[in-house]
Amino acid sequence: MKKQGFILSSGILIGSVIITKILGMMFKIPLTNILGGTGTGYYSCAYAVFMPMFAVCVSGIPASMSRIISEYSALKKYACIRRTKRIAMLFFSFAGAIFTLLTVLLAYPICKFIMNEPASLWSVIAIAPCIIIGAVASVERGYYEGLRNMTPTALNEIMEGIFKIVFGLWFAYKALSIANESFAETGKVFGKICHSTTEASNASLPYVSAGAVLGVTVANCVALIIILIADRIRGDGISREMMRSDDSNERMRHLLLRLVRLCIPIAISSVITTLTSMVDLITINRCLEVAIKTDKDYFLRKFSGVILTGTSLKMLPNFIYGSYSGLAITVFSLVPSLTAMFSKSAVPLVSENYAIQDKKAVSKSINAVLFATSVIIIPSALGIFIFSEEILTLLFSRRQQEILCSYEILKIMCPGMVFSGLSVPLFSILQGIGNANIPVIIMLTGCAVKMILNVILVSIPEINILGAGIASTVCYGIIFIASLYFVLKQTKAEISFDKLFYKPFFAGVLCCTVAKAIFDLIGARINLVTSIGVSIISGGIIYIFTLYLLSVLTKNELKTLFLK
Repeated sequence: MKKQGFILSSGILIGSVIITKILGMMFKIPLTNILGGTGTGYYSCAYAVFMPMFAVCVSGIPASMSRIISEYSALKKYACIRRTKRIAMLFFSFAGAIFTLLTVLLAYPICKFIMNEPASLWSVIAIAPCIIIGAVASVERGYYEGLRNMTPTALNEIMEGIFKIVFGLWFAYKALSIANESFAETGKVFGKICHSTTEASNASLPYVSAGAVLGVTVANCVALIIILIADRIRGDGISREMMRSDDSNERMRHLLLRLVRLCIPIAISSVITTLTSMVDLITINRCLEVAIKTDKDYFLRKFSGVILTGTSLKMLPNFIYGSYSGLAITVFSLVPSLTAMFSKSAVPLVSENYAIQDKKAVSKSINAVLFATSVIIIPSALGIFIFSEEILTLLFSRRQQEILCSYEILKIMCPGMVFSGLSVPLFSILQGIGNANIPVIIMLTGCAVKMILNVILVSIPEINILGAGIASTVCYGIIFIASLYFVLKQTKAEISFDKLFYKPFFAGVLCCTVAKAIFDLIGARINLVTSIGVSIISGGIIYIFTLYLLSVLTKNELKTLFLK
């Protein structure tokens, strides 16, 4: 049974994430241009309600499956590998069905009384089936990740991205077309009488958002069906001889209990991770309402362009939140989601080495994953800080008012991007060595800090939505420092702060300085796409060359990434 090394498995996952993110932007950009800040608020609300439910049921599955399967693989217990997959598929399919039904039943009270956004109801209902779909897909992904075969995960994510564009945009455009035709013929939009095109447009947004979300659900379902068929055809690489060589006879009950025990702390940690977006949804709109009441004139001046487009002061908090979540958070999450793929590759690797008590190999794995993460995320965050407005303009050119609401927040959140990106592999390492409870405590602390800062800062009129960005950066900073401390304490690993953090930061600053200088020189002469592209490529060359001169990208250092 052939296994993929760290670089190959990480490369497959990173390649899939790059493709997926490109596909995601091909979906999100036109969708945001259709929905605007207000409609994006409904769309984001649906995900904020859905993600905690999804995290409870699904998020712990891949990591726990990966850890158990990798351990059994290292011990050559092939019969246990197969039995673990069978029991996991049955149990988590049932759990996914329960949580899907629960989400549908709780959708209305959550949207109305907790989120204060009843118009998001249909979007929440449309996304609920993704829980059971995700549960089955996660068992499949975690199984192959444990066997150190990242190809099924990569293919599943790419197919989801492709079908999301097809179904998500088609359903959204179809809902918008139905609304426009209905208004033209009857003056009503989905049963509501409208007196102007602006009112009709606003009335259609909850249903356009629901159409897009329904398309995402259909896309995930189609991708899952394809991956399950492919699994039946290709197999998992475990031969009959390998099965016969394993005389272990662990009971199904024991396997299930072990799987659930591993899942619970990881799921709790993931739920708390999603609570950062839930905290934003619960606090931002209400705190903005308080800020508007405190100084109405300030908001009339600050957001005069938004108000001139037909957005009332009552609708302004949802517009600001939608701009923040739809634009700033979309760009903020791009790089951490890319580097998170290193943690997926690290879990089976760390688990295998930890199972056989090879502490030197565990330490080597930790250095490798942190090195790979830091050299990517540090210059990326610095680049987004320098070009925040230009990047948002490039991606969402039709939404100038939303960009004006978002680009300063994105700048503030860039340090948090680094902290967030580095925390993900650290959490995975803690989970891989059997300390999944520690991330739970760390995330709870970070979320508590974020909620307190959100309430204090967003309620101040002069700070308003910028307070959410400040709170996020502080939250992720605390999480990173705490998780790094516990990883070093638990593993006794020795890491080079100079090589992993300080030198990449220096090279990143130099890279971005050059990129900004080139952009200022050529930006007025050529179009935005070309000028940003040339600037980024030039800065990237400087960055790699500087890392080489600083002895960060040495031949021996690169070899450490090719772990087996």
